[in-house]
Amino acid sequence: MTPEEKAKDMISKMYNGISDFYTPADGARARACALICCDEIIAALDFDWMEVQNLDREHAYWVGVKQHIENQ
Repeated sequence: MTPEEKAKDMISKMYNGISDFYTPADGARARACALICCDEIIAALDFDWMEVQNLDREHAYWVGVKQHIENQ
């Protein structure tokens, strides 16, 4: 999947997740949510190569974050 395709996919998923009515304001919110996700993923991937051995801990952290989001 190209970056453009992934961007469209993420926005579509956010859009479907926030509204059943599909207003223009929801489109803006969907893009904002997708951007926040991208920022968080980029920040998570921006690690020091000397800390590669700690990736299991990072993975467990993000799994925990996801579980908390799902349970809210």
